[in-house]
Amino acid sequence: MYFWKRLRLVFGIAFFWFFLLAPLNAMSQVFYVSPDGSENTCSTSNPCSLQTALNLSSSNGQEDTIYLMAGTYVTGSNPFTYSDDNHSENFPLSIEAQPGLSNEQVVLDGESSTQVLYVLNSWYDHDAADFTLKSITIRNGRTSSQGGGLYVWVNGDIKITDCIFDGNTGASGGGIYLVTSNHRAYVFSCDFRNNTASDGEGGGILASALGPAGELFVQENLFTDNTSKSNGGGASLIADGTLFVERNHFTNNKSTSQSGGALFVAPQTTCKTFLLNANTFFHNSSHYYGAGTYCMENALQNCKVIICNNIWAENTGINGANIGGGGLYYSATQSAQTHIINNTFANNYGTWGEELYLAIMNSDTSVTVSNNIFWKNGEYYSIYIWSPDNNGKSGSAYGYYNDYAHVIRQYDSTIFRYDTAAWDGSDGNLYVNPAFVDASNKNYRLSDTSPCIDSGTISESTVSMIMEPLRDADGKKRVIQCVVDMGAYEHGDYWHIGDYNDDGDIDGEDLATFAKSIYVTTLTDKFAVEYGHHYPPSCPH
Repeated sequence: MYFWKRLRLVFGIAFFWFFLLAPLNAMSQVFYVSPDGSENTCSTSNPCSLQTALNLSSSNGQEDTIYLMAGTYVTGSNPFTYSDDNHSENFPLSIEAQPGLSNEQVVLDGESSTQVLYVLNSWYDHDAADFTLKSITIRNGRTSSQGGGLYVWVNGDIKITDCIFDGNTGASGGGIYLVTSNHRAYVFSCDFRNNTASDGEGGGILASALGPAGELFVQENLFTDNTSKSNGGGASLIADGTLFVERNHFTNNKSTSQSGGALFVAPQTTCKTFLLNANTFFHNSSHYYGAGTYCMENALQNCKVIICNNIWAENTGINGANIGGGGLYYSATQSAQTHIINNTFANNYGTWGEELYLAIMNSDTSVTVSNNIFWKNGEYYSIYIWSPDNNGKSGSAYGYYNDYAHVIRQYDSTIFRYDTAAWDGSDGNLYVNPAFVDASNKNYRLSDTSPCIDSGTISESTVSMIMEPLRDADGKKRVIQCVVDMGAYEHGDYWHIGDYNDDGDIDGEDLATFAKSIYVTTLTDKFAVEYGHHYPPSCPH
């Protein structure tokens, strides 16, 4: 009896403190602002100005949400500014359009005279200082420093969703200059257009996720008509831990003096995972390398690098500049194991490697190129491979089951030219017209008569297994009856909603597979599920 009394007392005290402290831990404040707001209460009936809300939220010691009512907010002589100068705000800040409003109804405008929005909370111990920006247009920002539209440097997570960045100019990061450390940055479903990095990188965005736990996700965005003087006309992305770039569309971006007309990416030495998946790169240009994409891989061997399901088409050098890698330039300076698989390259221009340039700088580097289409009308060299020397100090590049014309491989001054059937003893390669549905209108799916249908492989090679993704660029099932197509798109429509285990039937086993998938909680597990060695049970391997 005494034991149960003591137990009830302990639980009673625990519940008392729980209910007493819960409101303190959940304390938050909501501000409502309008373009002509002048009150200090910041309520729906008495809204304040945006800068008033930012000032109050930077010193109240609470989690804050600022809702912007419809209209245009003009910066004046200074940017809208949030800064934790007193080292007291280890709390999340969210700036959002009022619920029910679209990103075109809420506009922050720098009138081409000032930076638009400046957010700084980078104290090393402020790991809960998250920042969210949602459903807002930021336009006409201008600064001689970083981040013409948005400058954000916080030590917590960053989430920028459903925003428009239009006509902003900064030295680097014309639309956005973003930094976080050992946290996650997430840029999703935004529209970057007509932004300029006047003296540096990242016309649309320059984003860095620093530290071995840093994670950067850039997904489902539009990058159009952005310009940089240095690398990354559309975007420049750097991550020390994890970097996912998926389902973005890059069109008419350019780097006027350097490389990566659309995209510059740099996985670093502590990289865990780098994924470039299901992006499109059309009509981008650069002065040097990678008119479409420049990837500088500084990752060590434990980094998983997968480049899959992308389309590079009609990217070229500015004013006919001599460039390497009209579509993709990939520089492997460390020892990551890289798979370039099921991509489509079409009608790109590069002096060295019309479609793909591989610079293999480390003896432990292995690059596997498989199931890709490299196509351009006329005589040309699809792929250029450069290695430092021919004395065992350079890494390896292997080609399996690709549709391409010719390969040039250079060790120092010694140049080897490979025909279709003889790329380092590789096999399954073709040199045929892939018969796209309508390349002139950017439809690079395979027509019914394409020789690339069922011409890929999922088998184990002599070097490494093919890292075959589960889905193609359209989201359709990739492996169908134990075969795959070449290129970014699988032919036909075999994707049945509900067939979670990809066996062609919808049954109880699909429910079990789905139930298991919802418990995938870590990025490593997610990557292993979606991008790995996938063989349906009936397929030989």
